[in-house]
Amino acid sequence: MDRLAWFMDANFRIPGTKIRFGADQLVGLIPGVGDLTGGAVQAALILMAIYYYKLPKSVIVRMVLNSVLDTTVGAVPVVGDLFDVAFKANMRNVKLLREASAKTRGAAESRVR
Repeated sequence: MDRLAWFMDANFRIPGTKIRFGADQLVGLIPGVGDLTGGAVQAALILMAIYYYKLPKSVIVRMVLNSVLDTTVGAVPVVGDLFDVAFKANMRNVKLLREASAKTRGAAESRVR
C-alpha cells in the first residue's frame, strides 16, 4: 500500500524544487475521467484497509473523507489540480492506516504480557 500511495502521490519531482506529484495528479489533468480514476484507486486502498487491517470505523471515516475531499476538489479545473499536488490523499490514508494498526498492535502486545 505504501508503494501504491507513493506512486499515486509523490513518484515524480519538479526539478529544482521539493514539489512532488504522482500518477493521481497526472491522470487528474484529464477532465472528469482522471479524478474518477484517482477516486477508484483511493476506494480500492480503503477497501483493502477494511478487509486486511480491520481498522476502527473512525479511521475508515477519516480515510473516506480524505478521498471524497480529494476527488471533489480535484474535479475543479486548475485549482483542483493544485490542491491534488498539495493534499496527497493516498499518502494521508496510508499514514492513518499505519498509525491505527500500530495502536492495535500495541494494544494486542500489552494484553499478552
